Amino acid sequence: MNAPIFPFAISVALLSFASADDLLLIDRGGVRVGVDRGKDAAITWLSWPEHPTNVVNLSDPGRLIQQSYYAEASLDRQTEGQSTSWSPWPWNPIQGGGVRSWTRVAEAKITDGVLFCETIPKLWDMPNEEADAVMRQWMTFEPNMDGVIVVTCELTCQRQDRDVWGPP
Repeated sequence: MNAPIFPFAISVALLSFASADDLLLIDRGGVRVGVDRGKDAAITWLSWPEHPTNVVNLSDPGRLIQQSYYAEASLDRQTEGQSTSWSPWPWNPIQGGGVRSWTRVAEAKITDGVLFCETIPKLWDMPNEEADAVMRQWMTFEPNMDGVIVVTCELTCQRQDRDVWGPP
């Protein structure tokens, strides 16, 4: 599999993020990618020899390099805590977390050079509401291609057939 190399246009945040115990990193030739298993397991670290400090914006969960999906009907859920600024909004599980909340990390580990994470995502538009879904992510380096990170993502939707958003 040949993955394209593309530049990341991500600003640097001034906030510290992960503790050393929670930051899981893989490194090849000074190219480093990592996740904070204590908060969300989205990509929270990216650096390379020419830019050895983290380039991921850590200002809030919505700015991370992460999975995010949209589906079906947009709903007005203001009575349940949805902001008027983004209501109505569709079903939108997000790996980094929702309004003022981080996702739940079920598993985060490095095995044979592969960084694997499994999270229970939050709905982006709602305060601390878990989505009926599981997100998995595998990160590794492309063989024989310096500087190429391969990220494989999976969403398992666990919504009910006739929920308020429509068919899953």
